[in-house]
Amino acid sequence: MIERDEFSVELPADAIEALARCLLPMIRPYFESDEGKATFAEWKSQQNTETLSASSSAWADKKAS
Repeated sequence: MIERDEFSVELPADAIEALARCLLPMIRPYFESDEGKATFAEWKSQQNTETLSASSSAWADKKAS
């Protein structure tokens, strides 16, 4: 059984798509700017670091067993 807290809400896919269509024109200029590109590059680097760390940790746990 899936536990849900009192704040959980399920949105239909078409509602999410409609929201994305409204927000995208406002978000796109930021991600095309130099600041947005730098922020995205920093986020991507952090994600890669976390992924590698999790992978090496899982590998070390498997090797230890």
